[in-house]
Amino acid sequence: MQSHISMSKTFLCSSEQLWPYLSDTATMNRELKLSPMTFETVKGIRHGKQKILFFNTLWTEEPWEWVFGQWLSNERVYSKGFFKSLKSKFAIHSLDNGCEVQISFSIIHRFPYFSKVLDNATRSVINKIFEYLERKSFVFQNKSNMEPVKPIQLEHWLTSAHEVERARIEPKLLAKSLQTTWQNVFLQSQSSRYCSRFSILFDIKCPHCRGSMATAPRLTEIPKKIECPSCDIDIDPSSTENLSLTLRDSTLPVSLNGVDFCSSDVSHKPMVIFQKLGHLWEFQIHLKPGLYILKRRGFIEAIKIHVSSSFEKKIFDFKTSWIKQSALTVELNTDLIFNGEGLEDFDLIFLEYLSIDSGTLSLAEALLDFEVSRLLPSSKISSDFPIEIGHKTLLFTDVVGSTDLYFDIGDTEAFGKIRDSFLHIGRVCQKHKALLVKTIGDATMYAFHTPFEAIQAAIELQKSNPKENLRLRISLHSGKCLSISTGDGLDFFGDTVNICAKFQSAADANEIVFDSTLINSKTKELFNGLDSEMIKFELQGKNKRDFSLLKLKVY
Repeated sequence: MQSHISMSKTFLCSSEQLWPYLSDTATMNRELKLSPMTFETVKGIRHGKQKILFFNTLWTEEPWEWVFGQWLSNERVYSKGFFKSLKSKFAIHSLDNGCEVQISFSIIHRFPYFSKVLDNATRSVINKIFEYLERKSFVFQNKSNMEPVKPIQLEHWLTSAHEVERARIEPKLLAKSLQTTWQNVFLQSQSSRYCSRFSILFDIKCPHCRGSMATAPRLTEIPKKIECPSCDIDIDPSSTENLSLTLRDSTLPVSLNGVDFCSSDVSHKPMVIFQKLGHLWEFQIHLKPGLYILKRRGFIEAIKIHVSSSFEKKIFDFKTSWIKQSALTVELNTDLIFNGEGLEDFDLIFLEYLSIDSGTLSLAEALLDFEVSRLLPSSKISSDFPIEIGHKTLLFTDVVGSTDLYFDIGDTEAFGKIRDSFLHIGRVCQKHKALLVKTIGDATMYAFHTPFEAIQAAIELQKSNPKENLRLRISLHSGKCLSISTGDGLDFFGDTVNICAKFQSAADANEIVFDSTLINSKTKELFNGLDSEMIKFELQGKNKRDFSLLKLKVY
């Protein structure tokens, strides 16, 4: 026997405000005090279990499908329980004075004589969901009459958060709840008050589903080979996209160590604005202008998509486009049509919007934060494999004429001046959010998040540097970096490091040199008014490379 139950309700808040609560089905289930569910993925199939009254229900389920901010749906096939199958859909529509939420369940009953009771129970659950959403929307309805929201204290969060939330804590997501920065969350968690309560963990996440595939307290314990059975891909544990840092409440029972964290909930993937299973379908979606990544289950390759209203309207056909354009950037209109012809039933399509933060704190981001990195014990971050740090800008400094300085004034006095120079360089670089990678003799190496910050710091260094006896030359270069953590700290290596070091030979005292590719309208404003010249630089080696460098003279 089949039943279709659909109910709707209007709310006096926008769909954008209510969507995060509607899409976070795991939190919703806990708030409604529904029977807990446990999940396990076996050979790529997600199995669920739930005890209702005195009966165990078992099912397999397909991945959620959704369009971010509009709807989400899911289907379960039961091997044990009151139902044979259950399809659910949650949709939200914008109205002039709020929004409307529509919740639908399509049920095939295993026992027809229980259908009426179960249908009434389903309606009761939907009403509870509406009551839950009403409580959440009440905050937005009365926002104009409320006092400014005060930040939530960490202690209050610990006492109110569910144990599943405390079993794996994403610093960025918790920071959003506490209305602070992820750095503050991490620093507070490792303070003398809380350091014994919070454990630092390293997660390997699937780049597709964002589920946690492995967790370890130390990098040396991370498996070298990891696969995601749901997405059917191998995962590179050294990739900055896949290696993240999380926290755990160590007061929780050991039984919670095995909690399934496959990110099936939409709320765990805010950057995925469209996810759909492969069938014969044609789907139209309106996208914001910007850059997107299109991913497909079973394929490590992805397609970059540049979306703009100025581009020609056309259909993206998976049957032909995936093979031809997987290595290219495709230009598509904001009104985009996907044609699912050529996809298999088991295929799953993900469309990620690169302008949305995933909420994951990558290990690379933590390592490059000065305050946070010094709180990471070397025993935890030591590894025997390189870690992708991503695209960073390196700054090398060197004291010109240091050999003569040691000869002229003696080792002790010269070392004191070099040490004072290091302290001065450190203060300026840290002011611009840089990380000290290492010092070698009288040279230093710092890593910056952006070229703008690095150039800004370099100019400030030269302007504020005491010129007597300690004249600096500075080189910059930007590119992908690799890092390896040892007991002595963090070290960088790779082509970007080598090139930046070679650029030093093109600079003299009081000068800064960097590749002309770092020049743009924003960075150009930093050195307007300074003496500058373009020079050619040839990098010697087996494969010679030519660079066009900008040399700044700061006196």
